[in-house]
Amino acid sequence: MVEISNSDIERILSCLDIAIKHYKSMSGLRNSTHAWAIGQLKDKINRKLNKQQK
Repeated sequence: MVEISNSDIERILSCLDIAIKHYKSMSGLRNSTHAWAIGQLKDKINRKLNKQQK
């Protein structure tokens, strides 16, 4: 398993936020689906981080 620092995690989550905004700004079902899927990935990462911190 690879160690990931807090700054790496913050950068990853920031990139996911940018990707969500990008896909939401574009029209079309595929783009909204991409935005939704990226949001799901971000939520999953946050849930795993919260479990590790407990």
